[in-house]
Amino acid sequence: MIIKAIKDRKSIRNYVQEASVSDEQIKELLEAAMLAPSACNSRPWEFIVVQNRDKFDKNITVHSYTQMLTTASCAIVVCADLNLQSWCI
Repeated sequence: MIIKAIKDRKSIRNYVQEASVSDEQIKELLEAAMLAPSACNSRPWEFIVVQNRDKFDKNITVHSYTQMLTTASCAIVVCADLNLQSWCI
């Protein structure tokens, strides 16, 4: 089943702007992301949920790989906090 999900996945880069993502859906996505493995279970990540159109527009002008945000209603920015990274000995 996992292999099928990997093989059948597709990248979506066009969104229906009127479609909203519920807080419950965002919470579920964040919970799934936080279950991902990390070195020594350090979990050095931070997630920023962006739903503000002005912030989308500013991000689009700064980063060339964010053009799909022109029609997105929500984005999750994944950041790594290297201060939280613990090194396995």
